[in-house]
Order: sequence, then C-alpha cells, then structure tokens
Amino acid sequence: MERISWFIEDLRDEQEKQGIIPAPYTIRNRVEGTMDKLEYDIARLRYGAAYHSGEFNIDRISPDVWDDMKMAESDMLLIFADIMWDVQWLVRFFGISKGKNIKGPDDFDYDVSPEQKSIILMSFSEKRIRKAASLLRMPNYTSDLLCPVIMDYNVDFPDMMGLFKKCFGELWKAGLEDIPGSISAQYYKKLPEDYYVLPYGMRDTLKKRREIMKKIEAFLDSIPRKNLQPRGKENAWFTVVCYGSFLTSRYQETSDIDLLIIADSFTTELAVQSRLAQFLEKEGLFHELPVTRLEHTSPFALQALLTSTWLYEDEVPNRLCFGEWVKRLVDRWGYDPMDKLRQEQREKTRILKEKTRNLMEPDMQEAV
Repeated sequence: MERISWFIEDLRDEQEKQGIIPAPYTIRNRVEGTMDKLEYDIARLRYGAAYHSGEFNIDRISPDVWDDMKMAESDMLLIFADIMWDVQWLVRFFGISKGKNIKGPDDFDYDVSPEQKSIILMSFSEKRIRKAASLLRMPNYTSDLLCPVIMDYNVDFPDMMGLFKKCFGELWKAGLEDIPGSISAQYYKKLPEDYYVLPYGMRDTLKKRREIMKKIEAFLDSIPRKNLQPRGKENAWFTVVCYGSFLTSRYQETSDIDLLIIADSFTTELAVQSRLAQFLEKEGLFHELPVTRLEHTSPFALQALLTSTWLYEDEVPNRLCFGEWVKRLVDRWGYDPMDKLRQEQREKTRILKEKTRNLMEPDMQEAV
C-alpha cells in the first residue's frame, strides 16, 4: 500500500524549498482563470475560422502550422460549446455575486451590445448551441448572428472578454475578490425561505467544522464499494480531499466546502460525486465537488493536494501506482500548478492570435 499523506508531505517540503507560497483560492482566482480559458478558446475558434476561409495558399503552409490547422478544424464544434458553457458560467457567477439568481439571459441586467446579447442568449440554450455548431455545414446561414461568429474570420467575435473584465472589475473594486467560497453574502441573504442551509452557529468554529467532516467520513464509509464498479472488476477505490477555506480561519458564513474526489474509474467518480452531493444538500452545505482519475494530469488535482486540509482514504492499493501519478502531475505542472496554467494559457492565446493575423495578411504569406 502507498499512503497519499507521504506524497503530500514531500510536495509541500519541495514547495517550501523553492519558496512557493500557495495563494488562497478566492472568487477572483476562479473568475480570472475561467476568463483566461475563454479568451484562449475564442482564439482557437478564430484560428479555425481562418483555416475554413480558404483564403490562403496551402502550398506555403509549413507542416507544423498545417497540423495545428487540421486540429482546429476537427475541434471547432467542441471549442464553440466550451465557449458557450464558460460564458453561461460567468454570467451566472456575476449574478450570484450581485445577489441575484440568474436563470436565463434576461436576468443579466448589464449593458451589453446586440452581439454580446446574442452570445449570452445562445449560451443558456443547449438547443441553440447545437444549432450554431451545425452551421459549420451551412456556411450561408446567418440567422441570429451565429454563422459569422463561428465561421467568418473577418467578423470579430463579440467582445465577451471586455464585457466580463468590466463587470467583474466593478465587483473587485467593491471588495468581493477576497471572499472565500463561491457564494456571496448578498446572494446568501436572498435564498428562498424553504432552502435549507445549515445555520452558521453550527459551523462557525473550526471544532464544529471538524465534527462535520466526521459525518462526511461516516457517510463515505457507508457507500458500498461493490456497487461502484462494473461486474467482474475489483472493488472500487476512491478518496476525497478537502481543500479551500472550510477547515481554515478564512471560512465565513457564506463559504462553501471544496472536496476533490479522486477515483480509479469514470464509473466510480460519478457514483461517489452523485451520492456525496445529495448528502451535502441534505446537510445544508454549499459545496464544490470536482472529480479526477489517476490517468488525468489536471493542475487542479495537484493544487488540491498541495492545499489539502483533510483526507478521507490515505491508503492506495499498489496496483493504482499513485506515486507515479503524482510524479506525472509534478513533471507537467511543477509546484505552483495554477500559476503555470495561467502563464501557459496566456502564452498560447498570444501565439494563436499572432498566427491568425499572419496567416491572413497578404504581405505575410511568404513568412508562414
């Protein structure tokens, strides 16, 4: 058996040697990370649109650029869907921070252009997203501004980044950037009367929150492992890592509990996530329940381990090679994973924008 706590201790020791101080995960961290991803995906989409335009000489495209373009072409549907989900998330999150539960685009009471409104409207409708994506095969279709947005490199994508930088900038000035958790005080006060929230007096001290963790541990113990795996497989393995503010002095009345589920299979992670979410809702606890598997190299998983405050299952069967997984995470992301992720995303965005400009400018054709 391997012990997760051994690896966490080694990770923190190395972090300390390198002088890396992990920053608390605030509202602003999360919003700006999502905005970075949104900007990168929009740049990828525009690059794909430039490829589809056909207004360049294929013979003059170098092999590495050509491979990038083919990848952009095949991924455009998924990229566009990702953009829509991120737009919807940012709109909803802005509403939550302003004390308003946004159920649709009409609830977003902020000054937007018709083009921005079209994207927001689309982001709240899975049917519209699918319709927009299908226009890749219908280049003459222009309803709802969808086709130019996706396909025409000469038509700028609506300035969603400018919109979100402006509206969230107002929140940061109002002092909301340092609130731990994803629920603002304003939103908390406006919850429906029948929405059960565990009274703050039952979770206002570290001692009380540690008692809550014991209840969570008992619930996780009660989940039958045999029911989490397909027939013929070994008993499922999973663990849960608590990170964020819940077991720290930064916890506030409106904070949530952040729990990362690490599992040995897709079936296991979804089953545990579903059961645990139902339990936490019944207990009246706001929660975030991301999941990961040992074949993934997510920077968020490494960040959770580095900032963990509680661990459900410490022992890992040797067959799962947990130590090798941690090594892959560190090799990929280092000891400050979120900072490296932001730097890489911004650099990729810059490169894609530059490639798109160079590709379509006549005087740059020889250089491509």
